[in-house]
Amino acid sequence: MTKYDKILIGFLLCFSAVLFVILNINNVNSQDKYVSIQVNGKEIKQITLPIDHYDYKIDNKYGHNVVHINGYSVAITESDCPDKLCMLKGKIDKPGDVIVCLPNKLVVEIKANKQNKDDIDVVNY
Repeated sequence: MTKYDKILIGFLLCFSAVLFVILNINNVNSQDKYVSIQVNGKEIKQITLPIDHYDYKIDNKYGHNVVHINGYSVAITESDCPDKLCMLKGKIDKPGDVIVCLPNKLVVEIKANKQNKDDIDVVNY
């Protein structure tokens, strides 16, 4: 391995680390997060994060669920659906993360407040 190979490997490692940091920086303030709880496609509740140890119970004709919120993380801790996949999903904590319970027609999603309409959303070249 030559001196230039080592320089190239070092450069690629540094470049990869910088790119990783840039892509993982979340531009949304933690105060801008909220949980959207939807049943059968209709939003029934919005809960602003963070909240410490809060349980939101959902009982309707589709079934029973309990959404547990602790700080910025959200999980389904109880469900009467047969497969319990929604409970196995575990905790979510980033905008865009979703927990779905298909038998109970429940969607729990972490969202961020809407951006200013003048903000750039996507850039194409």
